[in-house]
Amino acid sequence: MPSISFHPDFLTDLLSGDAQLPARVFRKILTDGGEFRVDRDDHPYRGIADGWIRVVSRGRTAFRVIYVKSKDHVMFYRAGQHKVEDDLASPNAATPTIAVKGGVEILDLTRPMGRTQDARELGAASGDGVESFVEMPSASKFLKNHEKRRLYDQIAGRRLIPHRDVMLVSPFISLDILWSTSPIGRALDEWIAEGCTVTLITRPPLEEDIAEFTKLEARGFSLIYVARLHAKAYFFKVDQTKVNTYQKPSNDLALLGSANLTNSGFHPKGELDKNFQLELSYELIDEKERQEFEDFITYLALVGTGHDVLKNNYASKGSLR
Repeated sequence: MPSISFHPDFLTDLLSGDAQLPARVFRKILTDGGEFRVDRDDHPYRGIADGWIRVVSRGRTAFRVIYVKSKDHVMFYRAGQHKVEDDLASPNAATPTIAVKGGVEILDLTRPMGRTQDARELGAASGDGVESFVEMPSASKFLKNHEKRRLYDQIAGRRLIPHRDVMLVSPFISLDILWSTSPIGRALDEWIAEGCTVTLITRPPLEEDIAEFTKLEARGFSLIYVARLHAKAYFFKVDQTKVNTYQKPSNDLALLGSANLTNSGFHPKGELDKNFQLELSYELIDEKERQEFEDFITYLALVGTGHDVLKNNYASKGSLR
């Protein structure tokens, strides 16, 4: 199979589209093992030597990928709606391209907005500071944890978007999802460093687990415990004052569903892990729905117990033994 590389303009094109676009493109051009996917519908691009066009989508979006293919190498050059084909100049031979490492899995390449170190390096290599922006509302208001519009991906893919407030409501939590080494954990740390308020509302942890939650507090999380909590809700509010030209428009994301903030609920490993629950979440779009959603989270914060109070209660109980 031919080796593969990406032209910086190709990455810029992808990171200037909605959050679903990179996944759609990579799945169309690469196999699950990261090799070039052959498509008999490809046709030559006139004006560029060895240039070819790959149709990614048809109809209203009509998205295209333009690549240059020799016998033993494929260089993906540009991507965009069909107008990207108009008057396109040949790639400058002096422009360095980004080689795709052999054996890289497509699961890693479908998250170019920050899930893996390789993806971050690819994005940085474009050299002009272009960053991704949030997915625009789609026809469906539902997200699942086992299909292409995955709950986990929608959150992890927002890492490069500046946020003002993040609220995570879940009775049960897999703490490793929030670790600084995980995609979501890294995103939360970066948002907090930029002034974002991250609030985690969950059931009170056991006394032996309180130290782990103290670590979250030390990282800047605001922790609230509600003993009878059953709701699962997630709200990501964009800081529009910090959004750059390439990130506009950037939408808030509000999700309400049955998925706990756990590995089985969020299914972070995708198809690499078959042990998951079938979850369905509703993506709130309407402003009226959004306000009621925020009001409910505010109510939970009012009736809940803060981390310091719970920690002191456990400490006081221990001092009486």
